[in-house]
Formats: sequence, C-alpha cells, structure tokens
Amino acid sequence: MSSGVKALFVVEGHCEADFVKKVLGPFFHQRCQVGLQPILIETGKRAGGTKSGGGLTTFHQLEKAVRATLKDSSATVVTTMVDTYRFPVKTLPTEFPFREEILCETNLLEKAKRIEQGLSNYFGNSPKFIPFLMVVEFETLLFSDPDILKDRLEERAKREGHQFRKYWKTLEQSLRRCSSVEEINGGRDTHPAARLSKLWGEVEFRKRQVGVPLAEQIGLSRMREKCPHFDEWISSLETKLCP
Repeated sequence: MSSGVKALFVVEGHCEADFVKKVLGPFFHQRCQVGLQPILIETGKRAGGTKSGGGLTTFHQLEKAVRATLKDSSATVVTTMVDTYRFPVKTLPTEFPFREEILCETNLLEKAKRIEQGLSNYFGNSPKFIPFLMVVEFETLLFSDPDILKDRLEERAKREGHQFRKYWKTLEQSLRRCSSVEEINGGRDTHPAARLSKLWGEVEFRKRQVGVPLAEQIGLSRMREKCPHFDEWISSLETKLCP
C-alpha cells in the first residue's frame, strides 16, 4: 500500500461496502497500491447494539457519517457511495445549497450532480472530499452487461418457473431506448432494483448475495464504459489517489 495514502468510502449499506472491498479495492490496489476502507452509514441498531446500514431515511444520517470521516486526518480521500433513488431530499436542511432546485429536479442524473455539488459546498469544499451518488442506484451497474445478467437470472428462472421472458423483454426494450445504462427509468416500479426483483422472482432482489458477485463478474471496465457518471467518479478518485 502506498505510504500515507488511504481512501474512506462512506456507504449506504453492506452491499456497497462489499462492492468497495471486492470490486474497487482490487482495482486500486493493482493500479497504485492504495487501500480502500468502507465506512457504513448508521441507519439503525441491531439487537446487541451493533451498527445497521442500508437505506438512508434522513440527511442527518449521512451528515453525521461524513463529518466524522472528514475528521480522520490520515485519509487522503473521503468519498460517498449512496443512491440517488429515494435519497431523502425532503430532510435536507434549509441552508443546504441548491435545495430548492434539488427538490424540483426530476432527472435523476441532474439531481445526482446537484446533490453532489451541494454536498461539496455544505461540507466546506474540502479538497479531500469527493461526493458521489449512484444513478439511479447500485443495481444500475448490473445492467452494464445484459448478457451476463441474463445468464445468471435465467438460470434461476428455469428452477423457479416464474415469468422471466416477459420481464426480460420489457427490460431489453427499455435499455435500447437509453444511450447509457444510467438513463434507465427510476420510477417506483421501473427503477433497477424493482426490475431485478421481478426478474429474480422475489419481493426483493438479493443485491448483496447475488448483486456483488455479478458486479465482480461484469467487471469494473465494463461498468465504467456503460455508466458515464460512475466512470467520472472513478476517474476523480484515480486523479487523487494515483498521481
């Protein structure tokens, strides 16, 4: 590991923490011998008092984690990895930069960029802080390689016998209309996680158990190619961590 170089990732849940360790970690280790450490946002407590992450419900949860992490003087970079979809914009403080524009914005890519700008300003434009929001959410990355995704999901469909082909055809039509995977619809029934739940045949897609291994199989290069906003984030991290 490069001497004195450390990157802290403030993440929304255990799935994102695994993604940092298993997908981003090996890339940055090979690229410039830098270690990455996920910091789980505390959104609740499990029995026994251990931290529980997953699904922001208030901006304060994110603010608390970012402020604490920015105080770590050993960190070269502090960044975030949270979803734009269902980001708790209504709980943003009144003094949050661009708050009104964010509340009115319906395009999820533009909303992500505005929130990132706001976060940077809100936390004092720290040179080591690189805020990032996923467009639309973590599961978006899994559509970067439809062939790999289809193979994995179809394998389960044969066992479970649900209406895979019907849902897959609808997804293919949506993807053909998008110039990038990040443009996929973010509606209540059409955001990536909802689509995957239908394809998976359960109420909730198991993004940690299934999604992270899929992301490893798809590979970072493919995800960067198909997700421009995600790629810009990785490039920004490279600039800071791998001069």
